[in-house]
Amino acid sequence: MIFYLIVPFLFSKIKTLDSAVKFLLASIFLSFTLFILLNNFLFIGCNELKNLFMYSYFFKQLPVFSLGIIAFFIIVKEDFILKNNTYLFLFLLVFIYAIWNMVITKFHIVSFTALLFLVLLSKTRSKILVNDFISFIGKVSYSAYLVHFVVIYYLDMVLLKFNFSLKFVPFFILTVFITALLSNIFRHFVENPFIRVGKSLIKK
Repeated sequence: MIFYLIVPFLFSKIKTLDSAVKFLLASIFLSFTLFILLNNFLFIGCNELKNLFMYSYFFKQLPVFSLGIIAFFIIVKEDFILKNNTYLFLFLLVFIYAIWNMVITKFHIVSFTALLFLVLLSKTRSKILVNDFISFIGKVSYSAYLVHFVVIYYLDMVLLKFNFSLKFVPFFILTVFITALLSNIFRHFVENPFIRVGKSLIKK
């Protein structure tokens, strides 16, 4: 939610793909610096809680949001222009990762892959990738983001209660099905009404 609070500020400052990529680079280096500092100086008695915080806190996730902004400029604005110094910083980032395996993590690589997939998805007409089901998932994606944690938690509890376990693939499919169903309900009765309230407030 912190990200959504700073969106108006980012919207006023990030006007091009170049500025969006620079924001990504800044967020990655900031995330890396804070990781070192927090890992050494933040004391949380339970390692599991500390690891959860280190993965979930705002600055760790900020690069992912910045990739979303980059996707907007590439897909919607069709802006592909980067300045020479931006290329230099990108090269430096890749060089540091290649030589010392630092700054960039597997978390970032997965996110970069998702960005590439998103861009390819926007350019293809393949029914395998662009179809009614994928479009539906896109429409309920925000509600699904909120709901799927609860679905995973309670689905796991129910299965354990009946001494029943599923391997990853069937568990994933069942989770997607239940999440999509609940998210559609959530979208109609919670998300959309509040979007309308938000629009009316903006107009006023």
